[in-house]
Amino acid sequence: MTILSSLAPQILPSSKKALKFIPPIKLILFAFLASCTSGGGNGSRIADTNPPSIPTNLNVVATSSTQINISWSASIDDVEVRGYKIYRSGFFLKEVKTTNTFDISNNSPHKCCYTVSAYDSSGNESSQSEKICIDDPILKPYKYMGAFVPGWHWGQGQGFWSEAIDDDLIRSAKNNTISVFHLMLPPFENPLGIYNEAELIKLDHFLDSAAKNNAYVMISFIHAYGITLNQNDPYYHPAGIEGIMNDEILAKAFKNRIKFIINRKNAINGKLYKDDPTILAWIICDEPISAPFNYFGRPPDVTVSQFKSWLEDIVTYIKNIDQSHLVTIFIQPALSNLKEGDWLESLNVPSLDFIYGEDADMRILNYFPYLTADEYPLRLFLLKKPVVAMVSFTSGEWDQAKICQDYNFQADLLEKAIKRYFEIGATGVLVFSWGSILYPFTPTYDQCFNYTEQNRMISEVLKITGSNLNQ
Repeated sequence: MTILSSLAPQILPSSKKALKFIPPIKLILFAFLASCTSGGGNGSRIADTNPPSIPTNLNVVATSSTQINISWSASIDDVEVRGYKIYRSGFFLKEVKTTNTFDISNNSPHKCCYTVSAYDSSGNESSQSEKICIDDPILKPYKYMGAFVPGWHWGQGQGFWSEAIDDDLIRSAKNNTISVFHLMLPPFENPLGIYNEAELIKLDHFLDSAAKNNAYVMISFIHAYGITLNQNDPYYHPAGIEGIMNDEILAKAFKNRIKFIINRKNAINGKLYKDDPTILAWIICDEPISAPFNYFGRPPDVTVSQFKSWLEDIVTYIKNIDQSHLVTIFIQPALSNLKEGDWLESLNVPSLDFIYGEDADMRILNYFPYLTADEYPLRLFLLKKPVVAMVSFTSGEWDQAKICQDYNFQADLLEKAIKRYFEIGATGVLVFSWGSILYPFTPTYDQCFNYTEQNRMISEVLKITGSNLNQ
């Protein structure tokens, strides 16, 4: 199930198992092993064929408009209970080791029914528990306001990050109707495969603070354009995403990075990231293709089919590790620079849960006469998936010196753009960006768009637009 209204779980009944050819030599080996573990004789063991007891006291509760908590009493087994399988409306949902888990609403107008079974170390599975049904807590599409949190939030080696800054940022955002954060990872990896625990603790704290404030986080694994800007970055490649797509060493390291983050255990609250309901989605990368003039060397030489194949591979890789969270990628209009085909087809990946794009030119308003919405962003809705938009003023089309401190101008366009996106069916709209009044610097350049609750004009826009959602 999912927070996004038009997603349907693509899952198969648990009874359907893939058939696999077993070479004769393996059949002989299996027969030998079976003879060692079954039957009588000195030193032999009787094969475990008894399943665990059926889980009891199943409890299903909608704890919010987006989350359903599921818990039950532990099963017992004559050897060992290895884990539990959760089923939703007769279909396998996921496996867990504990006696509690969660599901995320899919906005279904129908009842959702849950059962749980237990299995042991020999693979014996109990019968399913009693069935508990619950009305989905959302009977209409859930919509939300969100905000981007820039990479420099983590201090970037300057030492200004603090738990107090995290807490103030999240608290103040919630007070301004922002409930979802797009979060870049702290600089925790350098060199490749060497992970800095001190930086990761910062991420742990942000997630823990978000959970305490009933906020959600979308975590981006890497900034694909950003790795072209810093030659000291372990993923540096002069053509950006070409590195993690085509370079064998970088591609392998990137997958290891993804796996490490998803499997991380929060050092503050003990939650595995892959089981943490505070995490709304994994973002494969930010800005996979940027405008050609942004590259010092040359822009990526990538075709539509190559990008789509890579995207399918990474989504599948993530979902093989984590079946609980959504997966997306954060794109810009520059995706149209992909070669040999229609750029929109590059996103036509069934397993991609929603489309997330930035509108840094206010194209949705046709603000610049020569930058219309005919192509981007309106075409994103043709994919028949939920669309999340980020509205910002970071495009080179703007006169930055003129508008950087003109918050009346920014507030006016933000209000119009946010309302327009929701009118045409967007699931969420994020602003670039939200920060804390505790940052120890005077904002400059894109930091002048790092809004805080002291900015009354922007705050008023967010409260007006956000307060009308989900009513």
